[in-house]
Amino acid sequence: MDTDMTFIDYRSTLESTVDDHLAFVSDADVSADPIKGVRAQLDEGELSVAVVGEINRGKSTFLNALMGEEVFPSRTMVCTAGVTVLDHGEEPRAEVIYKDDTTEEIDLSGTEPAQALKEVVSRSNKDVQDIQVTRVWYPNPFTGNGLVLVDTPGVNDPDHWREEITYSYLAEADAVIMLLDPMQPLSASETEFLDSKILDRSISNLIFVVNKIDDVPRADREDALERVEEILSEHVPNPTVYPVAAKPALEAKQTGDEDKLKGTGMPEFEKGLMDFLAKGRGGLLLRTKVQKGLDHLAHIQDTVQQRRAALDAEKGEVEKRLSDAREQLDRLSRKRDSLEDELEKQQSQIERNLKQVARGRSDYLNNSLKPAVAGESDAQALQDRALRFQRDSIAAFRGATEDAFDKLLDEYDATSVELAGEVRDVLSDLSREASNRAQSMRVEREERRPDQSDLEERKTGAAVGASAGAAAGAAVAGELAAIGTIGAGILTGGLGLVVGAGAAALLSNSGGEDEQQSGTQYVNTEEMVNNEQAVKALDGFIDRLVSSAGPVSKGIVESAKDAVLGPIDQSIQDQRRLLRQIQEDLRQTEQDQQSTRDDLRNQEEEVEALQARYSDLMAEIEEMAAR
Repeated sequence: MDTDMTFIDYRSTLESTVDDHLAFVSDADVSADPIKGVRAQLDEGELSVAVVGEINRGKSTFLNALMGEEVFPSRTMVCTAGVTVLDHGEEPRAEVIYKDDTTEEIDLSGTEPAQALKEVVSRSNKDVQDIQVTRVWYPNPFTGNGLVLVDTPGVNDPDHWREEITYSYLAEADAVIMLLDPMQPLSASETEFLDSKILDRSISNLIFVVNKIDDVPRADREDALERVEEILSEHVPNPTVYPVAAKPALEAKQTGDEDKLKGTGMPEFEKGLMDFLAKGRGGLLLRTKVQKGLDHLAHIQDTVQQRRAALDAEKGEVEKRLSDAREQLDRLSRKRDSLEDELEKQQSQIERNLKQVARGRSDYLNNSLKPAVAGESDAQALQDRALRFQRDSIAAFRGATEDAFDKLLDEYDATSVELAGEVRDVLSDLSREASNRAQSMRVEREERRPDQSDLEERKTGAAVGASAGAAAGAAVAGELAAIGTIGAGILTGGLGLVVGAGAAALLSNSGGEDEQQSGTQYVNTEEMVNNEQAVKALDGFIDRLVSSAGPVSKGIVESAKDAVLGPIDQSIQDQRRLLRQIQEDLRQTEQDQQSTRDDLRNQEEEVEALQARYSDLMAEIEEMAAR
């Protein structure tokens, strides 16, 4: 701490800090009213310093020495004007307040202030008796620091009414300076004034100034001061006493002679006065305003934190939507893969079932048809039996494939419908949130769930899984083509398994003679020249039918996968699209918030810097008050 700094220095530092505080809040989105009030209170928070003393104690000279120029006229009469209050003003002026509360303005411009005031306080005795208070506004560094000087009449003023006015000012003063003579400290009138008018009224903020110390030989000054302190101690415990040579001090200030000023005692007194004020109401004034500044900064900090929390919450909402969407996508993908695995596991069972159907037809061939064919001599009848057997076998095989497909759909499609609908609901909610967040984000998708009619449509020929069915059908066609010059195959309309165009008519719901008339045959009857060839051809047909169970079962599963997983795959695509949109929304949110976050960070730095200044100032003021 700089021990050379005084109350005025700290007040000036506080004013500068408050001004910077005001400049800061004018740029921030924060109310400046509280700190404006602090600044106004600093401007209005004046401290008064009253000076009392008998005639010829050099009171006017002392006051002028404080001011550094001649402002107060010399009072040489007991019956001088009442209290004179000197305040700060940019333009010199004065106002006289009379006992009847009438006022008179006095223009001080263009004249020496001391001469103008002398005219006021040195009027006729009648006029002087009527003056209550003379207020003077004058531009001076001393009063410019928020100090008001109060010049009182002599301690032995015979006017009782005016004496009470003087005491009222003394009671309100922040410091009362009593001037004493080093050669005659505490005259009878001064003792009476001190005991009955000051101490009895609980006025304790006293500073004693032994003026005209330069009238005492240098060698005797220490003894003179000890004598003054000894006398004062009989009335005031531990009196504060400063020796001052006011007239040389005034001359030194007027000429700018710093060396001469140092020997007058005035610098020590002025610093002591400032420290005294700092321990009293002046220090309280400064500490109160510093605390208000700190409180306002704390409010700004709270506001900054609230705004940052709002930004974090806004960003957090987008991040949560993104997290929820990712979680939903992961769950959906896992469920989709699980369904696919379950469907694929069904292929071996379907293949066994189809082979069982084919072997059942083989049993019928071996147990019933072969004995009949062996004894058949009519070629046409032989052909009819062969064609009927093949048609019935393929019909049974087709029925088994349709049953297998329907069973898969019955078992898994409800799960697919439920899951896809659930995903659509989630997507709809997320999409609405995203739309509220950014108008540009739109998720276009089908809003309704699949119903039972959708399920039946997929079962009855909606061409689902056409590519997988075609591939499987081609494999079956290759297997069955070896039966003869036929275009044999399998067409399961609901599955879209196209095995061979030549077999389409046989595998449709129509049949009969039209099949033969169309020239579509299962076995080339022209090659059936005997029963042995017919039996061999039918055995080959059954073998091919059995071997087709593998590719056909694979085609069934692939088609079922398309039917069951198709809606889920579409939902996954929608979900991924929404994820990209939310990611873009998050990026845009972070970009939009960045400038605001930068502003908040700058505000925090400004607040911390001002807090440090206020806190340092508070510590120094408290230390100064404790000295």
